[in-house]
Amino acid sequence: MIQMTAGHAVPLTVDRTYVANEICVGDNRFSAPLSGVMCGPTLTSTFFHLATNHRPFKMNRNIALATVAVILILALSTVYAEVVHWTPCPPSSAEQLCTIHEVRVNPCSEAEERKPCSIKKGRNASISFDFTPEFNGSLSTRAYWASEIVDLPFLGMPLNACTSTVCPSSPGQRQTYSVILPISKKFPARTYDLKWKLWNELEQECCFMFQIKLVK
Repeated sequence: MIQMTAGHAVPLTVDRTYVANEICVGDNRFSAPLSGVMCGPTLTSTFFHLATNHRPFKMNRNIALATVAVILILALSTVYAEVVHWTPCPPSSAEQLCTIHEVRVNPCSEAEERKPCSIKKGRNASISFDFTPEFNGSLSTRAYWASEIVDLPFLGMPLNACTSTVCPSSPGQRQTYSVILPISKKFPARTYDLKWKLWNELEQECCFMFQIKLVK
């Protein structure tokens, strides 16, 4: 292969080492369900040529990069989140078989003073917590606006907790749940008692509460 530089033909060496199950962008590697992909710093232009002209390859590359982006967003959100004050849920018919270790919210500059987290309407909030269940199985989750009359489910969050934590859960195994929630502009600006539940098929659950304050 020949590369033209400043009017001169310079041989271009290509590393044809094949690496299974990896996508390479320059010197960076991303896991993907591929095989026979050439990797190496001299192959960047070849990679982008293949990605542009081969639709399945391009699709897999985009999926891999999107996955990395989501992981980085969640990781950064956890790093900058504040540990907030929380309380156990009131007794209910569901069996409480869970230990909550720590609850984190971003943004929450009020956490140090143990005040409700102020979150602007129309923005996103990241919430994560560490817990140890005493039950196993696939997990579901839901946040509620708690009141003395009825608990109203928070709209816009996924019911399937397995997209945000390890599933199936194992008794005595500590794990972390993390999610990014969009806060609708339609929600009234006020302080809310937020009740968070996570449960398995037998309705064995984790449940805790903390406060947030929605502001304009």
